Amino acid sequence: MRCEIYGLNELKRYKYVVILSRYQGKILLSRHRQRTTWETQGGHIEEGETPLEAARRELYEESGAVEYEIRPLCDYGTQEDVEKGTGGMVFTAEISRLEALPDSEMAETGCFDILPENLTYRGITPILFAQIGYYYYRRADLDDLEVLVESRLETLRAANGLGKDADLGEVREKSVKYYRESLESGMHVAYLVYDAYRLIGTGGISFYQVMPTVHNPGGWNAYVMNMYTNPDYRRKGIAWNLLELLTARAADRGICQVGLEATEAGRPLYEKYGFVPAGDEMILKL
Repeated sequence: MRCEIYGLNELKRYKYVVILSRYQGKILLSRHRQRTTWETQGGHIEEGETPLEAARRELYEESGAVEYEIRPLCDYGTQEDVEKGTGGMVFTAEISRLEALPDSEMAETGCFDILPENLTYRGITPILFAQIGYYYYRRADLDDLEVLVESRLETLRAANGLGKDADLGEVREKSVKYYRESLESGMHVAYLVYDAYRLIGTGGISFYQVMPTVHNPGGWNAYVMNMYTNPDYRRKGIAWNLLELLTARAADRGICQVGLEATEAGRPLYEKYGFVPAGDEMILKL
């Protein structure tokens, strides 16, 4: 299910509301009792309610918010909605105080730095949050093979100063093979970052084993690869969030050191994150 964004009050008729909530600087989502996935607060407008009244009611019922600032943001609707001449109104809410969840269909709330992968409405929620500068980070799988390969070639062109017409046919072929085998085996983890439907960033981490040492008896190491952010979206924290996700996957495996090769443009970010020079590369102790 996909949705389209419209200007505020452009749709005129509304049947539901959605609230994009923040609490203590984090995204606040709710989980329905019958689902394991996360969603925004919101629901249908009841008879006699204005969209704002509905948004206030739904926000309390599904989060327990009692003190907040709420504002209308935009309209949105699926193609089916718009064909019927109706849609939804989107609100933002900055919550300052929560109480216990009232008796409702929601089981719990959760606070997130970035949108989680297990969203109830994956085709809608990221689109709405993109309107307020929140981007969607998703772990890649084999269905993303072509996207991963194209992003890898784009990264290599940028890092090596190559033009669009540079012949990377062999690199493409080998990259397809690498991604297919390493994703299936779990030896590589990649994340894709989207602003609505547009891919704006990528990052990956590869795992490899060397001989055991005193400080690393398992011999496992990790290497960050293919870090790239669209130039229009740089200095917005995207690369930092990718590093958080990637290094967490290394920590999950008990790996205590992560390496990478830094460009001059990327070096200040990696140093700020905690990487230190090690010859021609940089390393981070976990």
